[in-house]
Amino acid sequence: LTSCWRLLPTILQLFVFHEVLPSVCHMLNYEQRRIRRAVILGSGLLFLIDLSWAALGLGLVPHSAVQQALNADPINVLLAQGGSLATTVLGLAVCAIATTIIGTNLALQSFFG
Repeated sequence: LTSCWRLLPTILQLFVFHEVLPSVCHMLNYEQRRIRRAVILGSGLLFLIDLSWAALGLGLVPHSAVQQALNADPINVLLAQGGSLATTVLGLAVCAIATTIIGTNLALQSFFG
């Protein structure tokens, strides 16, 4: 049960994608071809960004810290190194939060407006 709670942010992130879909449909005038293309290209781009983020995060963990990384979150290991690497990781985290807020705001404006 404890490991299920750790997956909760990932599960909630899936719902954020779906809340924007009605707004995207409205913006594209409900044209099925354009909507399909937007969803496929958008999902593919996000998949590549997520894959790159995972590879970068795991690739930058120093080999001396591999044992520590196995027992800890790799992002915490990167943040502990400080310097420009920690600044970049924090910047990417802020961008991820901001895009989630923008998507939610867009969906709410579309729903209530």
